[in-house]
Amino acid sequence: MSSNKWTLLGPTGVLDGQMHLPSTPDGPTIAGRVTCLVRGSGTSTFIGTAGGGVWHSPDDGVTWRSLTDFLPCASIGALAFDAANNRLWIGSGEGNRAGRAMFGQGLFTLDTTTVGNASPTIARMVNLPAPRGADDFRRLRSAQILLEPNAANPPIVWWGTNEGLFRSTDSGANWAQVTFNGAARDDVASMVLCTSTGTARMLVGLWDQRLYIRQAADPTQFDALTTDLGALAATPTIGQRIVLAVAPSNSERVYLALGKSDNTWDGIYSSNAGGKGWTKVGFPTPTSPQRPLGQSHYNIILTVHPTTPNTLYFGETGIWRSIDGGTTWTDLASTAPGTHSDQHALVFEAANPSRCWLGNDGGIWLSTDGGTTWASRNRGLSTLQYYALVHHPNVDSVLLAGAQDNGTQRFAGHPAWHLIGGGDGFYCGIDPLTPRFWYSSYVYRDGAGNIRAIQRSDAAGASWVPKTGGIDPTEYAAGVEPFYVPFICDPTADSVVWLGTTRLWRTRDRGEGWLAVRKGDGTLFSTTTGAPSSGNSITCITVDPNDANNIYVGTADGQLIRVHIDSINATTGQPTATITVARTTGAAARPDAIEFTDLAVPKLAAGAPLAPVYAVQGSSYLTFRGSEPSAVASGRVWKHDFASGAATDWTALGTTIPAVTFPSGPDLPFQWNFVNAIAIDPTNAQRIFIGCHMGVFESTNGGTAWTATHNSDLPFAPVVDLQFHPTHRLLRGATMGRSVWERLVDAVAPPDTQADIYIRDNVIDIGRFDTPVSGADPLAASGTLAWFDAVDIKVDTEAFIGGFETAPGTIDYTPGGALDYVGFQRLGSDALQRDVETRVHLQVLNRGPAAASNVKARVYWTDRQPDGNFTALPADFWTLFPDGALPEAGAWHPVAASQTKASALPGEPHVFTFTFSAPTGLHDVGLFAVVTCDEDSISETRTDVQLVATTNKRTALRRADLNASTGSIVLGVLVAIGAAALIVGAIAATA
Repeated sequence: MSSNKWTLLGPTGVLDGQMHLPSTPDGPTIAGRVTCLVRGSGTSTFIGTAGGGVWHSPDDGVTWRSLTDFLPCASIGALAFDAANNRLWIGSGEGNRAGRAMFGQGLFTLDTTTVGNASPTIARMVNLPAPRGADDFRRLRSAQILLEPNAANPPIVWWGTNEGLFRSTDSGANWAQVTFNGAARDDVASMVLCTSTGTARMLVGLWDQRLYIRQAADPTQFDALTTDLGALAATPTIGQRIVLAVAPSNSERVYLALGKSDNTWDGIYSSNAGGKGWTKVGFPTPTSPQRPLGQSHYNIILTVHPTTPNTLYFGETGIWRSIDGGTTWTDLASTAPGTHSDQHALVFEAANPSRCWLGNDGGIWLSTDGGTTWASRNRGLSTLQYYALVHHPNVDSVLLAGAQDNGTQRFAGHPAWHLIGGGDGFYCGIDPLTPRFWYSSYVYRDGAGNIRAIQRSDAAGASWVPKTGGIDPTEYAAGVEPFYVPFICDPTADSVVWLGTTRLWRTRDRGEGWLAVRKGDGTLFSTTTGAPSSGNSITCITVDPNDANNIYVGTADGQLIRVHIDSINATTGQPTATITVARTTGAAARPDAIEFTDLAVPKLAAGAPLAPVYAVQGSSYLTFRGSEPSAVASGRVWKHDFASGAATDWTALGTTIPAVTFPSGPDLPFQWNFVNAIAIDPTNAQRIFIGCHMGVFESTNGGTAWTATHNSDLPFAPVVDLQFHPTHRLLRGATMGRSVWERLVDAVAPPDTQADIYIRDNVIDIGRFDTPVSGADPLAASGTLAWFDAVDIKVDTEAFIGGFETAPGTIDYTPGGALDYVGFQRLGSDALQRDVETRVHLQVLNRGPAAASNVKARVYWTDRQPDGNFTALPADFWTLFPDGALPEAGAWHPVAASQTKASALPGEPHVFTFTFSAPTGLHDVGLFAVVTCDEDSISETRTDVQLVATTNKRTALRRADLNASTGSIVLGVLVAIGAAALIVGAIAATA
């Protein structure tokens, strides 16, 4: 078992992913938001992600590797590749305007000759013009990096940000900020290099303003274009975002897309003279009323084909192509196989323009036919952006998580997770007492005005029904409501769920009806005396584990409120409460009036006084507007004692959080390191964990002092939720861009290995603990699992007609390639058929944190005994494994020779495929798999196969039915038909 390091739980791809067109079973694998991408040399591709840093593929998307896990910023807004100098320019901070579009930490360069090294060489640009210092880097978001050829010298670097355009002529050693009509600070949206009648020009489009052109005499000065504009207004009063594209094959052909301030579109314009004489061209027409063109503030692509200036691509939520300069358009996203919604980047391969790469909210996609069809290249990318997660109360192999634009997803023991609910996913819940009831959330109010805050599944996620009856739809005026709202299942009461708006809502019947909490005088409790809005709504809820009548809520404007339930009407279910608001004046210390993002109450001994509440403040930085981060001198972790009432009822606990340090700076001290999540050990009230913008920290003395749990293992992506599994002692963290990670809380007994390989006995098993002989199926409303249901062993029996099943996914993405772990998850498992060629697929998982080397696997078979048991292994079985020959007269036989995989990466299971002819016995068969590797070798002597399989994570057994072959059945039928014909003939002859 691996040490107390953080290891990736996944996903490294979500199966049956959400698509722009209606999702279908066996749909493509998706990943998290790709904001930018560039092609490197040869088959090399680099992508920038919204919260997962920069990733590199050396082989056209077959494999991926994260390059920037420990950079000061995981949010990437722009990339540019300087091939002549083997340099990748990385602009941090996402330039789109949207929630969870995070701020940056400056500009970096990566030496692309070092991408294969354990630690690639990355440098940080530090010399921005005064007065910008280290703190200002935290306010810059990158819209674009443009490299301008400069004869034999290094290219001139243009860095467009939300606070201006910067220029360097010496590879970033020095920078100058350009001005626009004399003003230095402007929000850059897009820029291009073009020509007009042979004269070089540079055009820049700004947010909320107009189009600018570089002065010929002074390259640091830009003037507004006001003449010779044709159909384009000099100052577009409706304009919000101006995005430009130039035709690579004709630098005088420039296109411009203009977004409106209401986030829709004004249209697309074309110029044949490098920005002079603009003409408004056609615009795509939505192919479905459910897919209106929009979100100009968030998603946009404008790209011209490398060799054909009339072929133009436009991306918004969907992706479109015009082959006549914008007159007519073809929808490339809404017909199968399609792609995901919300487009951000499109790049063509220079050597083969029919191949292009697309980045959107569903990851990275490749087209080999100019965009007509798209294929996912997302396997191996752990870049999902999560809002929240929840554990199954009984097992550690099942959890739910809500993802940005990728719905509600289910983990079931495998790094390829499953999509089980669409749209944006947020809070989740599983009934703690009847865990077949699952809850998920969507936006608070959908486009049609319906409340969609919470939905329920009665069959462990198989289907969902909104459950919002009783929630007041008139509480918020249109446009000011929260995007989503929190809810929590009461941990002690079956069927009870709490949900927060500016009111606190309770259901006693799993959402069939909701009632808002009332105060003792009969009036509704509300977090505001003014107009309800997202700025004064409830943002977090917790139930006191010592007394379920104490409900605590935190709000967007920094209120902490105790709601003590005094009574619940037995007939109507109406809750009545006493409300206590934590003081905001008169305290010796108190939090700033900023959003509370999470709350926790420690479990105390029976009879203890009222427990304190721990509250953390953080996620304002995840929204774009009004989100310039600022330091908080007293930190962002607080304890409040509602029983005190003294001036010391607030205690600041965040000032001892260690700074996160970086070789090139700036360090991230506690004042800046936003705290998003908190979890308390249910067996130790003094042991507290907090999830921050960077890192997870632990306190063993109630928050007085903190130490980092991360040590070059947990990527520096924002941790937005922490959940403590109470029975299996696992801490799990959901990140906003690097998927979900886990860590054993308690010390690990020897041996402590860096690789952690295992085979699962069933979906309850994740290779950490012994498997019960039988147990309830956590993924079904009813049903039982057995120890011999190994989900990592599957049988593919050659069909009488059609042969073997076509692999649903292959390692190299070719039809004839070897089965990969995504395909394995989609593959069914057949019964064996006597004397018929059979493939046995064995999936081996490695939890990590390091790669497993020389992974050797072998599968054996035996007849199941009439009493249902399996014969003991031979006495010398373990001395003969993996390559020795078992006695032919024995009960156990090898399926085939052992196989070896040189290296198995964490989070990317390897599939071994063995071929053999099924036996001719009379009973079902047991298929017993064993795996070992250099770092985590098997050491076993026992022969009781049930005992070994349930207690040794490197072994598993699957019971497989053994049937007569299809050929034998067909032959029998033919013989029977022939015999019947002979009898009929004989009867006729004697008639």
